[in-house]
Amino acid sequence: MDTWILLSLLASTMAVYYYLFKDLNFFKKHGILHIPPWPVVGNMAPVFLRQLSLTEIVEKIYNLNPDAKYVGFFDSMNPIVVIRDPDLIKSIGVKNFESFPDRRPFIDEAN
Repeated sequence: MDTWILLSLLASTMAVYYYLFKDLNFFKKHGILHIPPWPVVGNMAPVFLRQLSLTEIVEKIYNLNPDAKYVGFFDSMNPIVVIRDPDLIKSIGVKNFESFPDRRPFIDEAN
């Protein structure tokens, strides 16, 4: 009986650990410059703790490397790429718009 409880506790702990840490190396795997995130809050901890505003965090990430065409950050558990290069923005926003279906909407589509 105790063995089953310990095994289920171990399996639950491993599942929670996997869920919290599985995507935190997303940008490292893809070679994208980023600030290392925290589990659950990502790079938004200073916003949640009211140390910095959201605009200050985005500005900090945007200015991470002036020569980079794009940089990444985590909005909680979601990886987000900030594109800095105007030509790349034009290519994604105009020429290849339909190839990026997972983009965030800029307006509420319900209204």
